[in-house]
Amino acid sequence: MSIPAFFRPESAPFVVRPRTTAGAPRLDEVRRSRRLDPDATGAMLPSVNDTAVSGADARAMSMTELVDHIQSTHHAHLRTELPRLMQLAGGIADKNCRPDSRWPEIAGAIGWLSDELLCHVKQEDLVLFPIFREMDAGIPSGFRRDDLAAVLHHMEARHREAGRMMAGLRELTDGFAPPENACAIHRALLASLAEFEADLRRHAHKESNVLFPRALAVL
Repeated sequence: MSIPAFFRPESAPFVVRPRTTAGAPRLDEVRRSRRLDPDATGAMLPSVNDTAVSGADARAMSMTELVDHIQSTHHAHLRTELPRLMQLAGGIADKNCRPDSRWPEIAGAIGWLSDELLCHVKQEDLVLFPIFREMDAGIPSGFRRDDLAAVLHHMEARHREAGRMMAGLRELTDGFAPPENACAIHRALLASLAEFEADLRRHAHKESNVLFPRALAVL
């Protein structure tokens, strides 16, 4: 089986288009201006210990159990938290309590994360994870190993890009630390971003370091 069109780089849902507010620099400009190392920041998300941080021993699960766990825990969290982060960001703009001149970059990064990650989990839920369940049940997937490896490479690239965006957000917000004069909405947004980053680390680790290698090992 060849790579599904849904996962090809030229397919519209897959192309990474960083979203920015008016006048907000793109992420690559943020990284250059703040000397963020693309390789280091991109690799940050999967650096997690299975049980100590993630709260679940992903390596002890079957592939189907792990897919179910990721969907019910991390995908559900993304679908709840991303709209809430967007709402908090909108609240800051509506109340005109923008923290400082970096706010357009912060708001643009949050918007990009929402667009990109919701598309990412939709692809996994509708296409990739059902294939993993079939593989776990011994049903031939029809995939050649090289084709599946190419799909997973694309998905891991999106994990790295999300890692770079979170690193940019951490830098722009001084480590998600609110300034003394921060309003209540601003403080809630920064606390939520810190929690979101922690969950995203666990999520990416379970997929990139456990689930994807296991799927390739089946073929």
